[in-house]
Amino acid sequence: MRGFRIAFISFMSVFVLVLLAYMAPDWYIKKFGVVVEVPGNSTENYVYDESNDSTMLLHKGTNPKNPQQTTLIYSLTFVLNKMGIKCNPQQVSHKLDSAKLNKDDGDIRWPKIEKIFPEISFYHKRLFNGDDLYNAFKKGKMPLLKVKKNNTYIWVVLAGINRKEFLIYNPIAKSRDYKNPFGLNDFGNRVYAYRVLFKMEN
Repeated sequence: MRGFRIAFISFMSVFVLVLLAYMAPDWYIKKFGVVVEVPGNSTENYVYDESNDSTMLLHKGTNPKNPQQTTLIYSLTFVLNKMGIKCNPQQVSHKLDSAKLNKDDGDIRWPKIEKIFPEISFYHKRLFNGDDLYNAFKKGKMPLLKVKKNNTYIWVVLAGINRKEFLIYNPIAKSRDYKNPFGLNDFGNRVYAYRVLFKMEN
């Protein structure tokens, strides 16, 4: 019996250590984010120009009560329109509410997004870096990035790359210069989560 207890305790100790090793990176990223950089071999200097685009639906410099949820809705709306799915922020918000996909922390239940937009899905990595964002953008995707400033999380859209940094659209920025979007360095180049939307194949 004593040998069994020792074996059981040893097993549980190993199990807990493995579980902690698996969960620790997730906790760290959610708490401190990941500093992302444009790959060193990048020679890109590209910005997605929205100045004459009728699908530009980003928020016009308001101060929403829930910045994370508001910026997520507007950023999501923007990307969906880029994918050819015509919608506006009010419609997206209504769909999320009706399907009960909103979470109390301002995020959404991403795995269920196909429930309201069956033609799309998404992907992301638990552990990521600048290469992942760069490669997604090079493939024509516009990743949604969760960033933080002044202890407030918001969602922005990756909309450009130059040799030094990623360039983004901020849905609640008071000044919106589409030909010269914000650099991600305005947020310390830290990303706390990202999502890449893509169309499902028929």
